[in-house]
Amino acid sequence: MIETAVVVTIGPAEAAVAPYRRAHTPSGARGMPAHVTLMVPFADGELLDVATIRDLRDELSRFPAFQVTLREFARFPGPAARPAERVLYAVPEPADPFVEMTASIAVRFGVLPYGDEHTDIIPHLTIASSADEGLLDRIEAELQPAFPITAALTAASLWEHATEGWRMTAGLPFG
Repeated sequence: MIETAVVVTIGPAEAAVAPYRRAHTPSGARGMPAHVTLMVPFADGELLDVATIRDLRDELSRFPAFQVTLREFARFPGPAARPAERVLYAVPEPADPFVEMTASIAVRFGVLPYGDEHTDIIPHLTIASSADEGLLDRIEAELQPAFPITAALTAASLWEHATEGWRMTAGLPFG
């Protein structure tokens, strides 16, 4: 099985958070840029076909482009596989467009957000995960001067976790 993800990359945040993401997140270490996840896992990349990508593109084209601001930081528990970890993330404002797109993908394609590991959809841009709260405190303090970060968002994208790392396989423009 090849894992896929539907994400909204946040280009202006990449310069600030990339070093932390590469060092302290599995997806960042494997080449995924700064983003807010809409759906992971989305589909088995080995079974993904042109029609499904077209349907995904059609679904997301129903949503207008919008502006997002990353102003605040927050934390939540790490994934079930690493329960001792905490996740430091930037909070996107507004969050509603991300929640609405995630819900729309879930209904249209019959998939569960975050593999049904979490019951709530909490839009976030992961910066780092660690069991060391002091490390997360230092990262947050180092990033504070670079925030707020504002970005115009015009598209989502489909990514595939290949053997060499994450790679974008399709752009998914908003309407």
